Formats: sequence, structure tokens, C-alpha cells
Amino acid sequence: MTFMFLIVILGSTHKNVPAGFAPIAIGLCLTLWLSDLHQRQLLLLVGCRQTLSCPHRLLPDA
Repeated sequence: MTFMFLIVILGSTHKNVPAGFAPIAIGLCLTLWLSDLHQRQLLLLVGCRQTLSCPHRLLPDA
């Protein structure tokens, strides 16, 4: 994931790319990265609730 973000930064700030498009590309990449991270944390939490070995302090109060 970090490598792809680096590629987006290097590609969008290249001298042949029109000025002004770098923030758009970097922002979209960050949005995708953070939504993927949030989705992975949610899946981890759901998987943790389904097992008995998960400590209760990791679970949110219901």
C-alpha cells in the first residue's frame, strides 16, 4: 500500500504532468488507503467478536 502511494506521489508530481493535478491524485489515493484501512479494522473487530479468545477490553461497549 505504501509503495502504491509513493508511485502516485512520484507520478503526479512529475514534470510532464500538468500543474494542479497532484493534490487531486494524492487526495484520492489517501481516501482509498484510509477506507481500506478502516475496512480491515472492521473485519478484524467482527472476527474478534466471533472468537472466545478475544479479551473483552478490546470490544466496544454495546
